[in-house]
Amino acid sequence: MPARNTAAGANDGSRSRATAPSDSPDLIATRSSSESRTVDAWTTLEYSSHEPDALSRRLKLDWRQTASLYFQTVHPWFSILRQDKFEEALLRLHPQDDAYELLIICMHLLTTTAHTHGDDDIIVNPLYQNAKQRFASVSYLSDPTLEWIQAGLLISLFEFGNGKTKLAYRSLSETATLARLAGVNPGQYQKDLHSEFDVDAECRRALWWGIFILDQFAHLDPALRNLPSLSSSPDNDALLPTAGVVVDGDRLQSYVANLPVSAPVSIALGGFQRAAQAATVLYQAREWDRRVRQGDADRGVSSFEDLDGRIRALLDAMLNQCHRWEVFCDALAMCISSLFVLYAPYLPPQSISAPLANDTKSCDEAKAVAAIGFAVKFVGDLAVNFNSQISQHALRLANLAPPAPFACFLAVEHMHVVEGDLPDSSERYLEIFETLKTFGKRWKVAADLLDLALHVSVPRPSPSPDSAQSTKRGLYKISIRCPKPADYMLRQ
Repeated sequence: MPARNTAAGANDGSRSRATAPSDSPDLIATRSSSESRTVDAWTTLEYSSHEPDALSRRLKLDWRQTASLYFQTVHPWFSILRQDKFEEALLRLHPQDDAYELLIICMHLLTTTAHTHGDDDIIVNPLYQNAKQRFASVSYLSDPTLEWIQAGLLISLFEFGNGKTKLAYRSLSETATLARLAGVNPGQYQKDLHSEFDVDAECRRALWWGIFILDQFAHLDPALRNLPSLSSSPDNDALLPTAGVVVDGDRLQSYVANLPVSAPVSIALGGFQRAAQAATVLYQAREWDRRVRQGDADRGVSSFEDLDGRIRALLDAMLNQCHRWEVFCDALAMCISSLFVLYAPYLPPQSISAPLANDTKSCDEAKAVAAIGFAVKFVGDLAVNFNSQISQHALRLANLAPPAPFACFLAVEHMHVVEGDLPDSSERYLEIFETLKTFGKRWKVAADLLDLALHVSVPRPSPSPDSAQSTKRGLYKISIRCPKPADYMLRQ
């Protein structure tokens, strides 16, 4: 079935000054896959005295502003909600209001930057505690609604983005249990090919993929490496997320396509759909690594040549589709992390890039050095591009997804592999650190990884971000240039 692309028609100039947040990103709110009200409609006289205003008073936050920010910044790459369904439920006071209240709280948390929290642990955040208490109340339900499952995913995402990966895994485990009780699944391409459009099935598909993607996010943390996956790999006939958001310049366009996991990666897709593809290859890489460690798989790199090819093809497809790194930064990070998972075990003890002997083992080592070198250079190139663009488009920081810093950390950890082949490796090294520093303003997990990266044991002195000077002969002192927080804060 061919993809159907539906353009967003909102006009930024028509947004009400009374409700448009002054620090919101300069993006245009997207419509969902079917007709939906814009944020402007929520502020017309028809709804100005409507009960949702009582909701704002009860939650002590502006739900309109929160929803607007969420659907502009998080929704494009984590499209587990249908915007039209969410809007209509609030406007007509859906009886399941407790779930929607929790969703709004989660949206507010996710559109608050790490800088806002300061050095405080998110565990002591009253709003976060409120969300956890509300979500705990559904653990006894035998027939949970989809809205509760959506809220569980958003809580897990918030925990992951703020460096609480074990908490995120635990929340995701509880959410996955609720999803199984609710019969959440991705659907099958051949089976559903001629079926009538089903909003409920679309929502369930998005939730299944949300769980699968977050599971891969969580396992990027080495501390969770040996914990079991919370979902199984989709088969080739499983449907990708039906609805997504495509970024066209500074416009958001809704995108609807019925495509199986096996669809060619050359087909242009939205951010959430790309994340689903990337999560699939990361899962396969992790499963291969697990089998090798258990002695159940061929240890030669030739055994995963096909997977390597799919990873690189997906990277090429995303770069050809959009030149802005932040649009696909979560999917790019998962693809790059897949290469590190596959090839890092084959690096020679000193990880040197000198020519190796032509026996089988050395051939594997040579391929590993080349693949890790490709991954490190890829991250370095993206960091250079990102740092040069973010100074001109600081508001795009609001759209960043939290997995990207893990790819940056892996690149720092393996930078010594390519030093001999990359003349400007020192500069790339600094650019990656600057990227981590910048990401840390959005997601605390990046700041945590930056601190960890400063103490990585590699054949070079650890850089210091507090120094404003750099010295010669490889003694690096980093002067990190970062946009002023006020330039890209979502909320302070």
